[in-house]
Amino acid sequence: MTKETIGLKVKYASKALRTYINNKIHTDAGVTLSGTEGMVMRFVHEHQEEVVSAKMLMERFRVSKATMSQTLTGLIRKGLIEYAEWEKDGRVKRVILTSEGEALEKRVDAVLQECDRKIEEHFTEEELNELARLLDRLKNAVSDDSTKE
Repeated sequence: MTKETIGLKVKYASKALRTYINNKIHTDAGVTLSGTEGMVMRFVHEHQEEVVSAKMLMERFRVSKATMSQTLTGLIRKGLIEYAEWEKDGRVKRVILTSEGEALEKRVDAVLQECDRKIEEHFTEEELNELARLLDRLKNAVSDDSTKE
């Protein structure tokens, strides 16, 4: 029997966290979001004072134009985002959260905080700091220059 690799252990832990978070969001909010949809909503929420466009999101998340278009269309259909004209340049359409999107973002944030609390129950503060440092190193080790933030 072969030893389980570090990469697989990280993948399984990531999947377990993603499943926990997705199930909680679905149970608490009655909404199912893809990973990209959730990341887009979080980004739009955190950058409300900026002009967030579909092109900016496409570049930020390093996805194709078709993928971002599909993601935004899904969020519009769910009533979570909408386009708004930018006052300074009518050709630019800002992506903004609807009131339903803002409410969902608050619920998602609560789920993420709950997830953190659940994790924190099993680690000391020193271990959590070390884990965060090691995860950052892992991300950098497997990222090439085009995917580093």
